[in-house]
Amino acid sequence: MMNQKSRSEQVLCVPRDGLPGEWLMEMTACELSMEAFAARVPDAALSWLPRGRAEGDPSFKQLIPYVVVQSVDGLETACYRRKGSEARLHDLWSVGIGGHVNREDSSGLDAALPEVVERGLQRELGEELGLSAPAHPPVFVGLINEERTAVGRVHLGLVYRLRLSAEDQVRADRELDSFSWLKTREMDLDRFELWSRLALRLLDCGIGGI
Repeated sequence: MMNQKSRSEQVLCVPRDGLPGEWLMEMTACELSMEAFAARVPDAALSWLPRGRAEGDPSFKQLIPYVVVQSVDGLETACYRRKGSEARLHDLWSVGIGGHVNREDSSGLDAALPEVVERGLQRELGEELGLSAPAHPPVFVGLINEERTAVGRVHLGLVYRLRLSAEDQVRADRELDSFSWLKTREMDLDRFELWSRLALRLLDCGIGGI
């Protein structure tokens, strides 16, 4: 369950009716550039809502940077078991590092959507993996969406791939329970949240049964 601080934090949202219908299918994995995404979601359409309200209001989609962390060759993928503030996902496994874009991520910025999302992403990488400046920056790949679960109906995933080099030192936060590296093509997807399966499909990781 979310604590009071999490419920009151201001998170970045966009009205559902302002998004293209092809992004909001029951299961969506859509490859596109950040420029194309930002062009379809003008800054004027963005809203900052208390997270407690947004989590129960499917007329808005919360924008969530979702970073898939892999070895440089892509043969291994970082995974963890869900804990944290989102109780609805507990005990499912995930490949997504990231979280909400908070109001503080736009503080002091006269910036457009891509820069605000990038700041939120970098903050999450610092908090969850102890990474401030990885050797290879995250690359935006596209978006994912699912309408099957209560969590999915109020979130839209912005998927990034981050390839870590040997010089990148990872310090996984305690919320990333059982953090480990798995061979990408041998992952048992039945254990993973639906967003992880969609993200791996988007990244074309060569895993069957997604």
